[in-house]
Order: sequence, then structure tokens, then C-alpha cells
Amino acid sequence: MTDTLPLGLFNRIKTADKAFVPLGLLDIPTERSTSILRATRAYDKQPRSVLSTAHLIEAETRGWGKSILHAEHSVITHIKSILSTEHSDITRVKSVLKPEHSIIQKVSSVLRAAHAYHTTQKSVFRSSHAILATVKSVLRASRKHYYESGYHIYATDTTSLVRTYLGFALRDDLQLTNITLADGEYDIEFVLQGYLWKDEIAFNKFRVEISSGAAEPTAPPDLINLTYAYLSTYARFFFTWKKAFGDTDPWRFYIWYDTSGTPVITGDPDYVLIPDTPRQYNKLIPQDTNTLYVTVQAVAADLTKGTRADLTIPAAPVDPNSPVDQFALNDEIEDIAD
Repeated sequence: MTDTLPLGLFNRIKTADKAFVPLGLLDIPTERSTSILRATRAYDKQPRSVLSTAHLIEAETRGWGKSILHAEHSVITHIKSILSTEHSDITRVKSVLKPEHSIIQKVSSVLRAAHAYHTTQKSVFRSSHAILATVKSVLRASRKHYYESGYHIYATDTTSLVRTYLGFALRDDLQLTNITLADGEYDIEFVLQGYLWKDEIAFNKFRVEISSGAAEPTAPPDLINLTYAYLSTYARFFFTWKKAFGDTDPWRFYIWYDTSGTPVITGDPDYVLIPDTPRQYNKLIPQDTNTLYVTVQAVAADLTKGTRADLTIPAAPVDPNSPVDQFALNDEIEDIAD
């Protein structure tokens, strides 16, 4: 006949061939036992040996060997049975660190479980900040950082400064179709897509002319940036030819100058420059103490004249005289050697 003995938190069946020794919270048999102890909050399906509560056994385990180790803040290197924390079960783990912020080096599978209700798989470890050494894929981003590679294309009218979105073009296929723009001059801008770091930000812009038909040449171009400088006894003036939409290329630049007033340009020019490409041009004209009045005009091959550009060059300033007790030497200052 068997009778039941109170053994700490649990009741065990006493048999004739086994004796019990009190060891703290639990009464552990002196021999190796294959029977099962149930913890308060554990729902493991097939524990192999012993499942205990949070603080396990503080006394020696005697005949239990590798089955149970008590370590509230220690490392358990080899567990062949079960280690049970408050709310989770581990059945087969090779290396476990049990503090609150644990590191698992080798776990075959991990389930998230606030309680033991979900810990029915073969290998389970629960930690609020568990770290796995090997993870196949991890992605945590508050913003989307992965984009299709390409550009957003804009057109800005250079006259009205209205910016129009034309569409998106792939990086490997930079073309857009069915785009409608009114005739005029536009700055085409390419903007890379996505949240980008500094080295990936690009600013690409170029200017195009849009025309619904063939552009008929109207007149030679206007001249811009007409200015001057003094060079010894000469006046040197500069101007720029900028090729504009609808302009015909100039055949010659006619230059007139006068010291009494604005030149009359009905006669032959005083100088002629032969242009080659849109760029800056310059010309030297002798000048004494008089003011110079200069007019420049582009002329087409059919002698069609463009808009005249006028410039007034004041008389060259006279070098100041030195005081009677000082002498100014007209010598260049030599560079000081490094």
C-alpha cells in the first residue's frame, strides 16, 4: 500500500524503493528520478526531467547532476533537461545567460511569450531584450529608405519661373513620353528619389528651347555685359555674345566710337570683329584725356543689323602728383621669395 507524504510545495507518491531527503523548498529523491514536477506557471508539453520555479533549489542537488542548476544571474552552459524561468520554458538550449537582458548564442527557434501559454514549441527562450547572434533578416525603420532608383524631372520656365513636374524616370531608362510644354525656354532639373545622405544628393540642370516648329531666324543677337577697363593710354571694352532662341548667328561685329558724343552708325564702322562662337570679345581703342563714346552692333550675313549697344568710357584718370617733399618711384615691387 502506498501513502502520500507532503513534500514542500508538491506532493509525491512514496514507493517502497525510494526515500526522500528534505532540501529546502522541494523534497528531492536521493536517486535519479524520471518523474515530473509541475511548476506553478508552466505549460510545457513534454518536459524531459524536472521543471522548477523561479528560484529553483539553493541546496545541493546530489544525485541530479546536470538536470537542474540554480542561477539567478549566472551562465548555464549545458542543460540536457529543462530550465524554467517565471514565464517561459527552455527544453533544449546549448548556452543560456539568464539575467534580464540576456544573450542567446545558439537557439534553434524563438517564440515571443509574455506567459507560458505560448511556450509549447521545442525550443523557447523568453527575454524582454533577448539578442540572437544569427538572424536571417532584420528591418526596423521609422521611414522608408528603400526606393526605386531613378529621378523626378521638373521643367522651370525661365521667364515666368513656373516649375512643372514632368514625371519619374528610371535611372537606366531616362526618358519620358507624352510631355506637353508650351514654346519657350526651360531649365530641366533632375532630382534623385529618396532619403539620401550627403554624398548622394545631386543637382543636375540644363536649359532647353521648346518650339512647336522650325525656328525662323529673326535678327542677330543682342550684346550683353558691355563694360570697359583702362590699359595705359588705351581704353579696353568688353562685350559678350550669348546665343539665344530664334537668333541668327552674327556675321560681323561693327564698332563705332567718337569723342564728342554718341556715334552715328549710318556709315562704315571704325572697327570690325569677326565672331567665331558665343563668348566674350574685347577691343582696344586709343584714348587720351577725352571721354570715349562706343557703339557695338551685331550684323548678319544678309546685313541685317541687331540692336545697338552703347557705352560711355570716361577719360582715363591722371596719375596724382607727389608732394614736393616726397618722390614717387615708378618701379615695380619685386616679389619676396618664399
